Amino acid sequence: MAPLEMPSTGVTTRKGSTPATSKSPKDSQKDSQKRILSSESSPKRTQENSMQITMESIQTQLTEINNELNKSYQEKFEKKLYDEVVKLREENEKLHQENKHLQKEIREHEEVLNDLHNRTEENKWMTRSAISKTNFNEQYSRKNNLKIHGVPEKKGEEPLRVVNEVLEEVGEQIKEDDVLAIHRIQGRKDEHRPIIIKLKTMDAKVKIMKKRSDIKELDLQNDVKVKVTDDVTH
Repeated sequence: MAPLEMPSTGVTTRKGSTPATSKSPKDSQKDSQKRILSSESSPKRTQENSMQITMESIQTQLTEINNELNKSYQEKFEKKLYDEVVKLREENEKLHQENKHLQKEIREHEEVLNDLHNRTEENKWMTRSAISKTNFNEQYSRKNNLKIHGVPEKKGEEPLRVVNEVLEEVGEQIKEDDVLAIHRIQGRKDEHRPIIIKLKTMDAKVKIMKKRSDIKELDLQNDVKVKVTDDVTH
């Protein structure tokens, strides 16, 4: 058997085998880090990373969905608000037009009322003027008239003869030629109807009116008092 050869390093090796290389501390540290990295890339760690990525993706999608929903809600809200504003504007415009129409009608009615008021006032003035003129004319037409009250009525009487019978008591008479009209008129209840006499001239009337006091003092049958008055309007 051939003797074993001793290497120069002093390490005994077997013939035909490759001597093992001794490692430094630095190399050991590198090996440790490689093992750690190798352990991190294990199936469990890969699953966790995958789950984390999935969660992040879901979160991102939820955020995007939420943003889309918010955007959609905001758009719907803005559209609804815009529609309401448009509707309110249309109603306001409609009310504005109706208000203008009503104001126009009110102005027209006011003009009609003013015109009616003016016409009414004018008619009042004309009516008062007409009444005044009528009264004046009536008074004028009656200026020669007189009334004799309290003369007892007789069946089939002649009014002028009845009047003259009374006037004889005071020394006065009315000529038939001085009389335009003579008749009894409606009087108060339970009293003799007055006799109205329309004379031609004021002189004829004045003669009788001067005897009023004397006539008033007359004492006719049944204590009847006779009086003479002007025939005037009230």
